Order: sequence, then C-alpha cells, then structure tokens
Amino acid sequence: MIRIGGVQISPPRQPPFELKIINRLLTRLPTQHQRYDEILDRKNRIEAGYSGELNVDRVMHEIIFPPNTKILKNIKLQVNPHYLFEIDTLILSPSRIILLEVKNYYGTVYFDEELGKTIRVSPTGKKDYFDCAIHQLIRTEAALSRWFDKRNITIPIESILVMANQQTIISEIPKTVPVKYRKQLPRYISGLPKIPTILSCEEITRVAQKIEDSSQENYRLACERFNFQPSELKSGVLCSDCNGLMNRKRGQKWRCLNCGKYATQELYKALEDWFLLIKPTISNAECRAFLNLNSKYAASIILRHSKLSRKGKPPKTYYFYADKEQLYRK
Repeated sequence: MIRIGGVQISPPRQPPFELKIINRLLTRLPTQHQRYDEILDRKNRIEAGYSGELNVDRVMHEIIFPPNTKILKNIKLQVNPHYLFEIDTLILSPSRIILLEVKNYYGTVYFDEELGKTIRVSPTGKKDYFDCAIHQLIRTEAALSRWFDKRNITIPIESILVMANQQTIISEIPKTVPVKYRKQLPRYISGLPKIPTILSCEEITRVAQKIEDSSQENYRLACERFNFQPSELKSGVLCSDCNGLMNRKRGQKWRCLNCGKYATQELYKALEDWFLLIKPTISNAECRAFLNLNSKYAASIILRHSKLSRKGKPPKTYYFYADKEQLYRK
C-alpha cells in the first residue's frame, strides 16, 4: 500500500494478465487465421479498458477521503467455485464501500437494459454490442455483498459506473445506477451523504487484507480460453523484432531466417509461450516438436537450463513451473 495523506492506495495498476496472454497468442496465430481479427479486437478492448482505468486512478488523488480509507485495484473474488467476479476499483472507507466499474467507450453509448446490451456507436456510425454494463455492475455489487455476508461483514456499498473518456456521449442517463464521467467523481463522492462510522482503522485494515489475500487471477491457457487447437499456432522460436522463424545455431544462439538477428532470449520466450498458450507441462518430445528441434539431446539441455522443475523418469519425464508466479510475474 502507498499512503497519501490519510489514504492508503494499492501500488500502481499493472496491465491485465490476459493482455500478456493475447499478445503472445497473436504472435503465434497466423495473420490469415479466420479468428485473428477477433483476437486482435479483444486485445484492443483490453488495452482501452486498462487505459481508462489508469485515467480514473489519476482522479482518485483529487478526492479527499476520510482518514484510514483504503483504495484497492484489480480485485478478483470468488463467491463459489463457479463464479469469479472482478472489481476495477474498490474504495474501503470507515462508513461505506464504493465500487467503481470503469468503461472507456468512445462515440455515443446506449444502455438497453431490457435487451441486456450496451451499444456503442462510433463517430463513423459503426455499432458494437457489449454485455450490459449496468447489469454487470449490479451483478458485481450483489456478488460483493454475498462475499461480505459469508464473512459477517456488514457495510453499505455504493456502486458507480464511470465513463473514463470525457468525450463519450451518453444517449440517455440511466436511472438504475449512478453513471458519472471520471472528472465528476471528486464532486460526486465528496457529496455523498454523511453516514455513521462502521469500521475502525483496525477493522478496515483487516477487511482490506482479507480482500487482497482472497483476490486471485484467473490463469487459463489461451488454447483453453479461446478454444484453439495447438496445431493452429505457429511452432518454432520466433524473432522478437520481425516475428520471423529463427534457426538454431551453435549452443543457445538462434538466428532469424527473415531479418538475420542473432539472439538467445527468444528461445526462453518460446518456452514461455508453450506454458501460457498450450499446456502446463512439457516433455522432451513436446519441446522438440514445438521448437522445431531434431535432437533429443538439444531439447534436454534447453529444458534443464530453463527455470523449470522436473518430475518422472525417462521416458516419462516432464517439466513444469513449480511456482507459477515465476511465469506470471514476468
């Protein structure tokens, strides 16, 4: 936590892990693949959302919160084994919780609650349909309330749908939930009715710690998440400059067949791709096939020099990340 005045703010927001997954998927997915544009659009949406969240984070420093308030970011909590919900920003104060759902739309936005869709119309007239942002916020608030109830924590929750882009045009302000532009937040939050203190400083710290300890990333392999077969992806070691195929030279050095670049780190980036995109374990045979190697001995050396744990005896030996955070933190 970073303390600013009497408010504690979690460290700067990091890019979503899904963005790393998608970036690596796009390097392995042939550009002519029928779903390439779909995945690229997904990447652009995630980047836009992350940019909007960063813009809203900057506004948080303008707001005078009660002492001992804590601001948490990128929270993912589980209500039951089948339901993991996400919170962009959670403000935990002595008297209430404020839940912010951030959207970074451009153009004109229509909220069709009956249809269950949020419709964005770009300046060129192109329409994009999203799951209803209002329904999403209501579900998230209900899930957070259930999560608190299970832990015998009782505190009012205020939910706000935040438009990160000041240029977004809202066709009709919905009445179901408060919808505010990010620059309206300081005045709106400061103007919320004063209500009695419920949580002490120690209780706020304890609740915040429970939330952070319970928050978990949904680490799913790209092939599983997006329903791809490994055979649809490019194999081999790929050049970080031009994404061309690299050829193994002496030792750990590789040379790009397209631009001529020599490198060694691309080899381990390729191995990382396997664990991010395809499977949580790798065998010598799988390593040879994925890296386009002919030598069983070369694959064995590469696997032994990587930051992987090993289990089983030949020919059933396989390698894996014992601490997956080694992979996810990169």
